[in-house]
Order: sequence, then structure tokens, then C-alpha cells
Amino acid sequence: MRFKYWLVAVILAMGVFIISLVSRAEERESHLIDVGLWLARSCVGEAGFASSETGECASILHVYRKRAKLSGKPIYEVARKYSAALKNREDHPNRWVLGLNREMKKPAGWQPRLSWRVHRPWWEIMLELVDDFLSGKVKDPTPTALHYGGRMDKHRLSTRYWRRLGGLPFLNIFYEYSPSRWHKGYLLGYSPPGAVSASRAAAAPEK
Repeated sequence: MRFKYWLVAVILAMGVFIISLVSRAEERESHLIDVGLWLARSCVGEAGFASSETGECASILHVYRKRAKLSGKPIYEVARKYSAALKNREDHPNRWVLGLNREMKKPAGWQPRLSWRVHRPWWEIMLELVDDFLSGKVKDPTPTALHYGGRMDKHRLSTRYWRRLGGLPFLNIFYEYSPSRWHKGYLLGYSPPGAVSASRAAAAPEK
């Protein structure tokens, strides 16, 4: 019995240690990279300017944070790897997203049919939301979500391990990790036959 309590205490201590490492990594990042700017760009590119008001951006940000905690990587690194909107590729449909800035200037490549004067206040609100998130002031609208993606991503997910969260007024679909067979080994990082660990779930799929 004592060993059982000791094991639980060790697991909890390890969890606190990992969270502290991620928090320190985020602090170090903020001195070198404008993490908030990149996260705001991701929200706009993945869900639009209005996602700051619908709660979808907050859900996206918390998915990044949860995956960062599980992987032990900084949130900026997770977002850059995970978010298709942040990948600087030739076929990027909205390259202007990568030019969004804190100076509130119209980004390079901005679509002529869109009014920057109309969208600029929305961008300012987005930056404020992300900065509040990094300060710990934004609640998670989807606490169990560990993945999100458009309808085109559905084929990449195993319905055995991922469950769609319904009733959300979002552009993207959000999923929770739900293995068909739970097992105490998940707490220790190993899995029952035919399943995948939560840490592996955080690492994949990528958008």
C-alpha cells in the first residue's frame, strides 16, 4: 500500500516538474521570439479573425498548450509544427497571415478584396486575447480537446482513439483522445495492446 502511495506521489511530482519546464521554456521563448504574435497568426489562419470572439481561438491555443505539456516542447515549437497556417510554403493559400504584425500595418500580400481598415480592429482584439492567454487569463472552452482540424483531416484520425466534440460553433472540428481500452499503464507511459499512449497521441497527427 505504501508503495502505491509513493508511486502516485512520484507521478504527480513528475507532472509538476514537466509543467514547470514547459512554463520556463515559454518564458525563454518570449524573450527571443514574439510567441504571442505567432499564436495570433495561427488563430487567424486556422479559424479567422472572429475566432477571438467565438472561443475557437482560445480552444486552439489550449490544444497547443496541452500538446506542449505532453511532449515537453515549447508552445511556439508545437504551434509552428502543428499549424498549417504557419508553414511558409509555396502553395500557402493566405500568405499574408505570415505578415500580420504588432505595428497594425497592412500585411504584405493582403487580399485587395478585403478591407484592412475593417479587419485591423479584429487583429488588435486577437493580439490582446493571445497575450491574455500567455498570462494565464483565458479559460479553456474545450478542456478535453487534444486535436483540431478541418473536415479534410477526418480521414487521418482513427475513430478508435479520437472522439469528435459536438455542439461547437467552430469552423474546425475538435477531438478528444479516447482509447477504447483504458489501463493504469497510461499513467506510466505504456499502453495496452492495440492502443497508443497519450504522449504519442500528442505527437500525432499533424495538420
